[in-house]
Amino acid sequence: MMQDNGLEWDMSWSTKSNDPPLWPFTLDYRGDIDCNIPPCPVMQHKGIWEVPLVNWIDTNDTYCAEIDNCYFPNDKDEALDLLRSNFRRHYDSNKAPFGINLRARWFYEAHYNIEALQEFLEELETLDDVWLVTVSDVIRWMKNPVTNAAAENLFTCDNFGREEACLGSLLCEYTNVTYAPNSDEHPGDRYLHTCADQCPDVYPWVNNPLGKRQ
Repeated sequence: MMQDNGLEWDMSWSTKSNDPPLWPFTLDYRGDIDCNIPPCPVMQHKGIWEVPLVNWIDTNDTYCAEIDNCYFPNDKDEALDLLRSNFRRHYDSNKAPFGINLRARWFYEAHYNIEALQEFLEELETLDDVWLVTVSDVIRWMKNPVTNAAAENLFTCDNFGREEACLGSLLCEYTNVTYAPNSDEHPGDRYLHTCADQCPDVYPWVNNPLGKRQ
């Protein structure tokens, strides 16, 4: 499906392989890393890159693929410790790309998490060999790596010519969805925003990415 639709990378493979952390890799050959949330690719998919969700270790010493799934910090200092300790695992070892994967609820439930993240990002800005980039930038660098000095010309924030996002997205609501982690016995609600003129007929999922009624 990804190849058919011109998609280059996936970022949904959660792994506990974080010592040292995994670098992104292609699916030109079968992967042999752990599969925390099946299904995971079991065949080769040439030309597709996998950017693994390298698990963090939270302040309660448990694994979590996304920050908002980690043990919830009790205050700003704990939130900062969570961010710093997991970053250092990447920075002080093989310098694999460090993903800050979270959902908005991490901020809704405690404003000090926003303050902690802002302070953490300001700390990163003081390091001359750390760059805040997109996943596509990471893959572009891995295909044609350059020195740190030349990276300034590779990683830019020039948005000239970039197509503007739609001014008002459409909120789509779907009830009684049975896709994982829900099931026929435990259906749930799903929501998505789209710039399209109308919502997909059904919630988009594996083998039906356009959400067409079948």
